[in-house]
Amino acid sequence: QNQLQVEKILFGSDEDLKEIFPGESLSDLKNVRHYYHAPAMGKCFPNHNRVEYMSGAIAKKGQDYALIANTRIQVGQKAEGGYFFKDFVLEQKTEKDVVKIVDNYPGFVVDERKVSLKQATNCLPHGIPSGCPFKSIGRFRKAPYWLKSGKSLEITCQVKDQGPSCKEKGTAKLAKVGGLCDTQMRPVAGVQ
Repeated sequence: QNQLQVEKILFGSDEDLKEIFPGESLSDLKNVRHYYHAPAMGKCFPNHNRVEYMSGAIAKKGQDYALIANTRIQVGQKAEGGYFFKDFVLEQKTEKDVVKIVDNYPGFVVDERKVSLKQATNCLPHGIPSGCPFKSIGRFRKAPYWLKSGKSLEITCQVKDQGPSCKEKGTAKLAKVGGLCDTQMRPVAGVQ
């Protein structure tokens, strides 16, 4: 959208909203205070055992130490004072997560006080509630607690399509975003 339309959405009248979002409920539009972008939510890996996020931990091998910070590890066998581990390397592609397990610290033991071995909860395919058909499941995400308390909306808006270079004259087109099964962006109205 261009700046004028954004200003109309944020500060305009009911008539402005009706023009930009034809056929949408004004009540629902005015009650959108949350949106859910599943790919950015908490990552979880039910198909991989013993994956932990380390905000900060010390690993030790003899007299050598390593700081393990802001990363995921796959926890291995128990050892004195902790666990052997490997790096859990995540690459987020458009439709799926690609995982590699890499042994960057062979023989190092991560401090057991930083390892919980808890299973992820509320870990859903693509972060979407059950009932949505998927050809394949490429990622899992934790759904936020507030998602079920609101109404997921599919919003239709009118945009001026100026082509890939944004330099064409532009034609009016309808675009949709959201809905219960949208894996990318879901506006949510009425969250309590």
